[in-house]
Amino acid sequence: MRAKMCVKLLLAVSALGFLSSCTEPPPKLTPRYPTLEPRVFADDQKFLTDTILQYTDLAETQPSPVSGYGLVVHLHGTGGSRVPTPVRDFMI
Repeated sequence: MRAKMCVKLLLAVSALGFLSSCTEPPPKLTPRYPTLEPRVFADDQKFLTDTILQYTDLAETQPSPVSGYGLVVHLHGTGGSRVPTPVRDFMI
């Protein structure tokens, strides 16, 4: 009997806590760019129109030296089997 009373009390307190947390609307987030105008490209870059670059803001665009090799398999009808010897030796 006492256990049932404790369970009911616990459920009532939980329900009250749950309902009181839902009374306030979540805070509104302010966007980083309220209005980001699409980028206009020069005549020699018109091929970039309607790409994701037109609607993004670039940062950290300095070049970073990266080197390495990867092996891609099972792409039927693409690539070839000739690999330079140093690359083959590195990958094996």
